[in-house]
Amino acid sequence: MASVSVLPQPPVLWSRVDQDFYICTVGDAVLGYVERHGLSYAGFDERSRAVGSSTSLTDAMAAVVGDRAPGSGAVRTGTTEGPLYALVYTSVATVAFVESHLDALLASSRAANLANSVTGILLYRSGRFVQYLEGSRSTLTALMASIAADPRHSSVDILVEGTAASRQFEDWTMGYERLTEASDPLPEGFRSSFDDLEGESTDDALRALRELSFWFRVRNAA
Repeated sequence: MASVSVLPQPPVLWSRVDQDFYICTVGDAVLGYVERHGLSYAGFDERSRAVGSSTSLTDAMAAVVGDRAPGSGAVRTGTTEGPLYALVYTSVATVAFVESHLDALLASSRAANLANSVTGILLYRSGRFVQYLEGSRSTLTALMASIAADPRHSSVDILVEGTAASRQFEDWTMGYERLTEASDPLPEGFRSSFDDLEGESTDDALRALRELSFWFRVRNAA
């Protein structure tokens, strides 16, 4: 998939995270995002401050980028702490998950994570889970062994893992969002965050994770 370059150096990348949510990144920083509201597109900066609205997606994108220097005002989240490990995995649900099943899964996960100082988010779309976990390495190793043995999961695949400088989801023992399967084609020049997360490039996967994490925080800011 090709990227769209709005500013020359470093490149500005636009990705679609959810059906009506488009996010702009520069390197490892979020520059802003566009949300579709009815027939119009509203642009916001990285702190969710409105920067413009238009019936044109392209115009709303231009309002987000504006004349700001790439990466200026980048949001850095989390607080520095001691040794921390983080990982992202995907899996396929072996049975169809309705909301009541997901509620039960989340309740048990949150209780266990609270007891073991684990935080993170769970994303679900079309029968596939994507989960970001952060905590001690030994705790996450044991947790992944349990997840791999859980009959509700199959095709468990760790996408990214390693040490982390700070927690990204310190307020959530297990945040949850259901991603909407897009009903319209991906706009030309856009990347798909969900697809990039499972691609072959580690850099693309890390960027997609940042996009999904930012999207989750925007969705839960209210």
